Amino acid sequence: MNSELKNKENTLKLREPSHRLEYRSLGLVKGRFEKDQDSPNKGNIITAEGDKIPATIINPSLIALLKKNPDILEKEQIWTVYLKTHPCFRFQIKHFRTDLNIEEFKEDIFSVRGVIRTEDFDNSEIEVSIKRNNKENNKENNKEKKEKEEQENKDFVIKPFSIKISGKLPRKGKGQFWEILAYREKDKVFIKEAKFIAMMQPPKNNRFNKPFKKELKN
Repeated sequence: MNSELKNKENTLKLREPSHRLEYRSLGLVKGRFEKDQDSPNKGNIITAEGDKIPATIINPSLIALLKKNPDILEKEQIWTVYLKTHPCFRFQIKHFRTDLNIEEFKEDIFSVRGVIRTEDFDNSEIEVSIKRNNKENNKENNKEKKEKEEQENKDFVIKPFSIKISGKLPRKGKGQFWEILAYREKDKVFIKEAKFIAMMQPPKNNRFNKPFKKELKN
């Protein structure tokens, strides 16, 4: 696999980006899903360390599968999740992996790709902006199906959001597109590896991005 990051042991477990500027906050988490009594798709992932992370299943097919096979929830699984850190640290569960050896899975890993929004050098923390990926070749007949899926599950609708990650980039990166491999400790993720991908153009029609013009005195 031709990964852009050096850590093959981890990146081989995550799918390759579909294109160079793919935004994402994808992760693999080992733990047992404990669902709420009142809701079949909400609950917590209980990790091997005993951490309890709020989680929501966003895949209707997975909800149906777990309903038919409740024994899946009795043991640890490796879950494919979307990471969210605002307003609280939580996961959105997409599915679980059966092709990985759970005994060899040593730590939760996350691939965060997006534009660096802020850099807090004093507290060693960055914020990465993530938005919906543009699909230029999206067929018209997929539009109705897509709208139906989004209506059925509002959590699946990807609105722009940001991810907070502890650590520092190897260089200043504000306004640039970066690919970050991160690991989890408790309810925080930390930079393991980071790679600069591209400079990004400032948004158009933004008054804050207009060049400053010095007034000339008469």
